[in-house]
Amino acid sequence: MSEYQILSNLPQDKLSMALKIVDLFLAPEDLEEFVPAALSTLNEMTDASASVIYLRDHRLPQERAFYHPVSAETMGAVEDLLPCLEKGYSQISKMGEEKVVLSLPLGVEASPFGDLLSRVNSMDQSIRELTVLPLKSEQRTLGFMGIFFGEGVSLGQELEQIVQWYGTKVSKALDNLLAQMEKDREMKYLNTYLTISSMLTNTIDLEELLGYIIWSCTDALAAEAGSILLLTEDKSELEFYIVEGEKKEALLKFRFPADRGIAGWVVQNREPVIVEDVQSDPRFFSGVDQMSGFVTRSILAVPLIAGEEVIGAMEILNKLEGSFTTDDLHLMTTIAEEVSYAIKNAILFKYVVKSYCKRLQGYDSCKGCERPLGSWTPCARYREEGLGIDISLPSS
Repeated sequence: MSEYQILSNLPQDKLSMALKIVDLFLAPEDLEEFVPAALSTLNEMTDASASVIYLRDHRLPQERAFYHPVSAETMGAVEDLLPCLEKGYSQISKMGEEKVVLSLPLGVEASPFGDLLSRVNSMDQSIRELTVLPLKSEQRTLGFMGIFFGEGVSLGQELEQIVQWYGTKVSKALDNLLAQMEKDREMKYLNTYLTISSMLTNTIDLEELLGYIIWSCTDALAAEAGSILLLTEDKSELEFYIVEGEKKEALLKFRFPADRGIAGWVVQNREPVIVEDVQSDPRFFSGVDQMSGFVTRSILAVPLIAGEEVIGAMEILNKLEGSFTTDDLHLMTTIAEEVSYAIKNAILFKYVVKSYCKRLQGYDSCKGCERPLGSWTPCARYREEGLGIDISLPSS
C-alpha cells in the first residue's frame, strides 16, 4: 500500500495532519529535534495522553529516553522510568514482539511494560492503557515507541495500520540519523588526527603544541578534562606537564610516584586502558583529586612510548555523555604514538641546545645562530625560519 493510500485512511478529523506527517519525514537532520516532533505528531494523530521513545544503539553514547508532553514534573519522572524502559527494551528485542498492548488493571503476571504503565499512571492517573511498538532497522532493534491512552481511548483498528506504518517511518529516520551521527563522529576523529599530525611536523614550540593536542583530544572525545604526564629524568615520578580543564593551575607541575594511579599503571604496563568507575578501581590514586579538588569519574589513559622508551602518559577524564569507547581508545593510541616521538625529539633538541649552542656559542635559542650543525637538519631549518626556541621539559 502506498504512502498516499495509508494517509488517506486517517480519520476524517485527522486528514489535515497528512501534510504534517509527510513533512516530518522529509529530511530530518537532528535527533534532538526529530524525536520530540515525532512524539508530538503521534500524540495528536492518536489522541494519546503521552508517548515515549526509548533508544539503545551502539552509535549512541548512551541510552536515550524521550517523553512527550514535557513539563517540569515529567523531566524528573522520566529518569525514574529508565529501569522499566531498559527491561522493556530487553523484552521486545529478545521476544521479537510486533506489538504489546496492556490495560489497567493489570493481571497477576508482572512484566516490564506493566511496570512502565503503572509508573506512568502514578504520574497521571487518567492514563489507563499502553501500546508498545518496536523500532527496528533490518534485523536490529533500535528501541521502542510507547503510546499511553486515557480512560475510554485506545488505538482502534482504524488507526492501527497507520501507526504501524508511522513506526516503520520513525525507525528508518532514526537509523539514518544515527548513521549520520556515527559518520560525523568518525570525521571529527579523522580531522583531529590529521590536524595534530600536521602540527607535529610544523610546530616548534612543544608546550604550545601539546596544549593544543590535549585540548583537541578532550574536545573530540567530549570529555571534561585531559592531561599529559611525563616521567622525570630518573623515572621515579610522573609530572603533569600539560593540563586541560578547570583545575589546570592546581595540577601543572604536580608530581606523584610513577608507580601510582592509573597513569602509573599505564606507564608500568605499557598498555592503554579505559576505567569507567575509577572510585571502585584499586589502581586509582585519589591523592591527585584530593590535592586539586577535581572529581574523577572515568579515565581513558594511553602510554607515551618512543621506540622502546616509555616517557609518560596521556589521560582524558570524565566523558560527558556515555562511556569511553574502543574508537576513542584507538584515536588516542594513534595520536600518542606520534606525540611520543615529538616529545622525544624535543628532549634531544634541548640537549643539543644546552650542550652545543649555549655552551659553545652562548645562545639559548636558534635565533641569530651563524653556526648551525651541518649534520643536523633542524639547525638549518630553525635558523632559516628565524625562530626562537624555548623548550621547557620537566627537570630532574
